[in-house]
Amino acid sequence: GTTAVSVFCSLGDTLRVKVASSGTECYMPRNIVAKVLNRWLYVGISREQAEELLQSPQNQTGTFMIRESQMSKGTYSLSVLQRLGAACSVKHYRIHRLHDGRFYLFTSHAFSSLSQLVDHYSDSIDGLCCLLRQPCFIREAEKTPAARVPPSACVRKPTINWRNVDRERIFEGLREAMNSYFFATQEDSKGLSDMGLELID
Repeated sequence: GTTAVSVFCSLGDTLRVKVASSGTECYMPRNIVAKVLNRWLYVGISREQAEELLQSPQNQTGTFMIRESQMSKGTYSLSVLQRLGAACSVKHYRIHRLHDGRFYLFTSHAFSSLSQLVDHYSDSIDGLCCLLRQPCFIREAEKTPAARVPPSACVRKPTINWRNVDRERIFEGLREAMNSYFFATQEDSKGLSDMGLELID
């Protein structure tokens, strides 16, 4: 299933998140977290995940999302739910781009933004299975009890067995990380010496 989370910070391939339903803070791999923009633009989900989300019982005919291709950044698809009685299906439409950057589903209409495309197909079917009615529902945050909740303890499984790592390699990596940091922040050697540090070549 899917769970709504808020991202606090990015730590390379890991994100520090807060689970909306419980308020628990923890770490999650970046590759299992999808971004949702404008309530309808999903980045980081597959076609199958889109179908699973759209087919949730609370979604009705015309529920939609636009998702960015996981294989080709900047390429999008429109996924629309259509319910016919007890049966439901999800229709997928590739969103194409003209050389001038405009988006289109069918050659009869081109739009300068995805928002304009959504607005148009919310008012006119123009070849779709149905009108776009509302963005895909995502389980909203359930309110945590008013009682004081103790701070959560997140324990992340170590990715390295530190007992088997050579100390010299650790110090070498630490020196390299510090050099990279100082280079990135463009600290001059005077600023470093004021802090009692020295740039290692």
